[in-house]
Amino acid sequence: LRKPPIFEAQNHQRMVVIKRRTMRSNMNRANHRSRCKLIVVNLRRTSKNHLKRRKKNQRRTRTMTRKLKVDMDSAVYRLARRS
Repeated sequence: LRKPPIFEAQNHQRMVVIKRRTMRSNMNRANHRSRCKLIVVNLRRTSKNHLKRRKKNQRRTRTMTRKLKVDMDSAVYRLARRS
């Protein structure tokens, strides 16, 4: 499960790019761009802080990192699928 790139937008939104098909080469960049879908996900301030806290905890405990990462990915994908 690979994480889609996330771009911060202004006023606590984040845009999630979901690739419909991954390109093998860098040949047709424009083609690839057209196949990407941009989704804006609203984030409240509290949730942002929560993410930061999770990141700090992640740094503290090495064992939980993979599980947390998968959680985050699935959350992003779920939000994207809903919108």
